[in-house]
Amino acid sequence: MTGINHSAFNLANAGGAGLGGSAIAAGWGWTSPTLAVIGLAIAVTAGRLGRDDQAASAVVARSERVASDQPVG
Repeated sequence: MTGINHSAFNLANAGGAGLGGSAIAAGWGWTSPTLAVIGLAIAVTAGRLGRDDQAASAVVARSERVASDQPVG
């Protein structure tokens, strides 16, 4: 398990360096890696929020279906 965590850390570290290097190489200046990280954080947060809404609506739909199948009384 420790090896998987270490590998994930190395991949994230290399990805961040690649993202920052790409932004600088594109000619956006030395402060552009900060903006790239902020944009990535916003995209990840939006994706997680969207997925949570879908999961919540699926749980509600499932609970309504189960509740309608039970006899009243």
